[in-house]
Amino acid sequence: MKLKRIISLLLCLCMLVPATACGSDSESNSDTQTQTESTSSESETSANDESSADSTAETEDPRLNYKDSLPEGLDFGGSEYRILCRENAFSTSTALSSTEMHSEELTGEVVNDAIYSRSLAVEDRLNVDIQSVLAADVNTMVKSSIAANDNAFDIVAGYAYFITPLALDGMFMNLADTKYIDYSQPWWPSKLIDDLTIQNQLYFISGEIALSYVRCLNCLLFNRTLAENWGIPDLYQLVRDGKWTFDKYMEVSRMVSSDANGDSKYDENDIYGLANLSVDSFFSSFDIEMTKTNDD
Repeated sequence: MKLKRIISLLLCLCMLVPATACGSDSESNSDTQTQTESTSSESETSANDESSADSTAETEDPRLNYKDSLPEGLDFGGSEYRILCRENAFSTSTALSSTEMHSEELTGEVVNDAIYSRSLAVEDRLNVDIQSVLAADVNTMVKSSIAANDNAFDIVAGYAYFITPLALDGMFMNLADTKYIDYSQPWWPSKLIDDLTIQNQLYFISGEIALSYVRCLNCLLFNRTLAENWGIPDLYQLVRDGKWTFDKYMEVSRMVSSDANGDSKYDENDIYGLANLSVDSFFSSFDIEMTKTNDD
């Protein structure tokens, strides 16, 4: 199936992002500097240059200057590259998933437009036509396509919990055998690649090519008014003092509890010290590994 033939093309997409972003920033900085020099005195220009240099040093991402390892002149002859994308299972909006790998049009939204520009840059450089299909049931779509041998998709952007069993049925190619993926580049998480590689077989990969890699970051929020009302210590200071541990987290959470409506039972109408929608973040926080591989 074509799914096993040109999957490496899309996996090169994010390699082009640094070069594209860097070019835009350089042109913008150049125009700004030219304007400044033509309208300011020599002393003002010097001060502005120093300030600009300091600002750039603080904010510039050093990875912007990384060059991808694709050969110059690589040309796929205008062929279509089709991506099967999952719909977001946790939101009524499809925005998070529909732009996971590819955007069909400019909308004025900064992330969507950045992805659109990325796809356009890849299409221009590699002479391909990137298309995406959104599906609620990715697994069924993959199975049906492979059974029909219709070459409907080249890559699948699926949900990790559900898509992985398909590898056991031989439905995906071994990414370790692909030609153009350079795993030494900083946008590929080396630990993830190491953990997912078994007997030199690698069927899944993630990283900055997938927006969910960033969108699914977790953070901890607290209600400052509630904290003050219940005499919670200064949480910011606990962090600064290096005392914000999981034990302290649980201790503070237990300090807050109230049967707000007085019906002698706890439900969604009462006050709790802790609410958590997912425990996934704790796996990495505590270095918990679901599986481990050995020589066997």
